[in-house]
Amino acid sequence: MLRKTVFATLLTLPALAAHAAALERSDQSTAFMFEPGNRVELGAAYVAPSVKGQALDTPMFMGSSGTVANYDIPTGDVGNNYMQYAVSGKFQLNDQLSLGLKYEQPFGINVRYNNDSGRYQAVGAPDSATAGMNAKAQAHNFTALVAYKTPQNISIFGGPTYQSVNGSVALPALAGYDLDLPGSGGWGYVLGAAYEKPDIALRATLTYRSAVKYAHKVTETFNHPQAGAISQTSDLNFKLPQSVNLEFQTGIAPKTLLLASARWTDWSAFKVRPDLYTSLQQANGVNNAELVSFGKDSYQFNLGVGRQLSEKFSGYVIGGYDSGNGDPVSPLGPPDKAYTLNVGGKYVINKHVDIGAGVQYNWYKNQSTTVDGVPVAAAKFNNMNVWGVGARLGVNW
Repeated sequence: MLRKTVFATLLTLPALAAHAAALERSDQSTAFMFEPGNRVELGAAYVAPSVKGQALDTPMFMGSSGTVANYDIPTGDVGNNYMQYAVSGKFQLNDQLSLGLKYEQPFGINVRYNNDSGRYQAVGAPDSATAGMNAKAQAHNFTALVAYKTPQNISIFGGPTYQSVNGSVALPALAGYDLDLPGSGGWGYVLGAAYEKPDIALRATLTYRSAVKYAHKVTETFNHPQAGAISQTSDLNFKLPQSVNLEFQTGIAPKTLLLASARWTDWSAFKVRPDLYTSLQQANGVNNAELVSFGKDSYQFNLGVGRQLSEKFSGYVIGGYDSGNGDPVSPLGPPDKAYTLNVGGKYVINKHVDIGAGVQYNWYKNQSTTVDGVPVAAAKFNNMNVWGVGARLGVNW
């Protein structure tokens, strides 16, 4: 009961691992593959970011004199609330072989900046570099895994993964630039190994997930001073990053587990360079401009304790740290280096059904963002945080 009940509480984490570095919204865990017997889980989370800052050096009227000076004005709450979903199933084919299927939403973005234009802005003056900027994108990931367990309690597993992405970006300050990214997908793979020592509830799992390459047809639009709106369709090539996960648990006292994990994600290889965007920035004197990119890889670490509190209920407390991608960061994903606290539990209704819930709070260091073609920070953000509330339903047989 200890191993099944307490460890399964950790499975509430992926739906709540929201707003990590870059575009990450899930840790892409494979822990569901090690549940005993057959199990299906349904999970959902509601995530509420608070990402407020100042757009820097915006030309505004200065008092009643009619002269113009540069001021820092509010960006508004850049981060929009969103829902997150996950479904997983693990099926024990025989004593050695098992099959796993999982759907999750590992990457996403949902940001919107205030439009600077207003009663106090200088007539004819340009908006700030972030004025009216907004972006929305969502990745959907489907993974199929086969695991083989040896008599020595060593498991090897692997399988294909399919990932699709859709979204849009609007940059009004760049000649009304707009990008539409229709849904399209690509294939990757997952490989991993695990060692278990059941008498002390020990398990160590190492998982590698490959990058997924995309070749999308996208539509870009901008406002030409004489010709008006001009659109073009072109190929956009990029890849979402490879990653490595290390997940560990062991019993440290009766009915108590130590829970730990680490994750590396290759965000420095993620670069999005749409043709029209690159051409517009080149006309502004910026060569090799990137719509979205990140300067550093991210590293995430979690450490916590799970405890069986009764025959029916178990709980956990887990703290975490995310290294982020460096400062300054992209204005399309300002939350960066983070500290996290996750508290939750699981209640076993009967031998076939259980429910779990958790709350996660992330807080971030103060940071700045830059925009291609702007040599100084475009915006600064302070006191950023994210709340997430998640729930899961599990069925065993």
